[in-house]
Amino acid sequence: MKYDCTNEFDLALIYKKLTAQSTTQMVKACNFFEQEDMLTKFQKKMARALAIAKQ
Repeated sequence: MKYDCTNEFDLALIYKKLTAQSTTQMVKACNFFEQEDMLTKFQKKMARALAIAKQ
């Protein structure tokens, strides 16, 4: 039995998307660099937990 995939993919739509003009997206560098990495967050949480445990 042969699978009929003509209803699954719209080739005209796919071709339209592939040949469309691409748009660039700008990302602010300051937003990227303001984020803390997971290690820094972990170290801050552990320092707080240690300070609470010492009290």
